[in-house]
Amino acid sequence: MRHRGLELDLFPIPARASRRLRLFKSLRSYALVGIQRKLFGAAYFYLLRRLVRRLVYDFDDALYIRDSRDWSGRSWTRRGRFERTVRSADLVIAGNRLLVAEARRYNRRVRLLPTSIDTNRYRPLPRRSRSGSAVTIGWIGSRSTLFYLEDIAATLDLVPAPGLPPVRLKVIADEFVRLRRMEVIRKTWREEEEVDDLRGVDIGIMPLRDDLWSRGKCGLKLLQYMAMGIPVICSPVGTNLDLVTDGVEGLHAAGAEGWVQAVRRLAADPVLRKRMGQRGREKVERNYSATGAAEHLAEILRSVGVS
Repeated sequence: MRHRGLELDLFPIPARASRRLRLFKSLRSYALVGIQRKLFGAAYFYLLRRLVRRLVYDFDDALYIRDSRDWSGRSWTRRGRFERTVRSADLVIAGNRLLVAEARRYNRRVRLLPTSIDTNRYRPLPRRSRSGSAVTIGWIGSRSTLFYLEDIAATLDLVPAPGLPPVRLKVIADEFVRLRRMEVIRKTWREEEEVDDLRGVDIGIMPLRDDLWSRGKCGLKLLQYMAMGIPVICSPVGTNLDLVTDGVEGLHAAGAEGWVQAVRRLAADPVLRKRMGQRGREKVERNYSATGAAEHLAEILRSVGVS
């Protein structure tokens, strides 16, 4: 932003009321204030809205409902806070087309800004595939999304087969899954080690459930894999369909049979893995780089009078 003539300050939202109020009062001097994801209760939100000149709300998940682990998905509290925030914002920035459509129910001033990634930090290194060497499937995330991986854990145990190279699973997270037949490499996530951890992955996976919460996801895992030149396998749900063309940057997989066949196909073919990984990297550089997103964001902010 600084390179584009805009000065950006970042503030975590304090939990303690006195500190939160002190922060709110300090925001009166800014030309624009952006809220990222947070949905405040009514009292805090109306106070903030009165104090700031212009307000932008930015979100990249279906925050107006509960996540996939809640069978109903509904939350009147979340819905009410979301509607209040979006209606009152001078501009809303949403991470995918479904989120844009939801926000436009309450405010016509909504812009799409897909999730992006720093392609200078996440970049591939030359890979050496030796015949018969183990193929590593990778999943990166946290305990909040681990249930997606748990959904296909039993399916992954069906992948090993005669004639196929050894296949193992690498989980980069703060909690892990257990498999019966497949080796699991457990790597505790650390920001400074994340890129090196991904360089040991041959196939990146992003399973999802086909529900409203999952359709609101913005595909960060896929962008991380693809930026690293790693071919991907994903559930054909929501933004995954925009990020991955089946058979180009990776494969779509639905149901147990679909996942088993997709993993086996890539595990058995290092040439295909390399080709898909290269195409994924090219797509991220073309459409999802942080540099391009910064230019787009600067243009969006200027559209609400920031100069």
